[in-house]
Amino acid sequence: MIYQKIQSNYKPTYAKSLRSRLFNTSFLREYGNIMTTIIDSNEFWNNLRQRVDFLVYANVLKYSSFDKINPEETNIIEANFLFEQIEKEIKSLNLDYEEILIDELFRQFTRCINGKFIYSNNDYEYFSAPYFSSEVYGNIPDQGTIYLDNLTTDLFDEPLEDLIKAITIRMEK
Repeated sequence: MIYQKIQSNYKPTYAKSLRSRLFNTSFLREYGNIMTTIIDSNEFWNNLRQRVDFLVYANVLKYSSFDKINPEETNIIEANFLFEQIEKEIKSLNLDYEEILIDELFRQFTRCINGKFIYSNNDYEYFSAPYFSSEVYGNIPDQGTIYLDNLTTDLFDEPLEDLIKAITIRMEK
């Protein structure tokens, strides 16, 4: 497998090194296809989902610190309100989404260099989705997953497109 055979002078030692290498045309000519393959993989997107899930879960705990929220005890209006509040808070954090994308790209690229990159066809199962589950929404069993998938898309879709464009343009120089 090609990933097991990579030997490079460009091997990054940390994520900031990779960020600077994404401006290096010769690096991208050599490894740009691997970068775009990683970015297109389900595993990459699932890892972004996991990061969003962690942020949501941390905020759920903040809102429910006085009392444990159980899906059985929550109604649709409370669940919708909770998610809307959490979504507003996460979007107001002004995170550097490109930095998060490059960090995840670095992790997976390093695994490729070490021959440990595994394609994953599995969907990520959110651990905070039960707060917005079928027990709350009844006939819409995947509402929590839909909310969290949409939030992940809202946060990362545009920055990811920009990163792919930048890599592609630099590869073609």
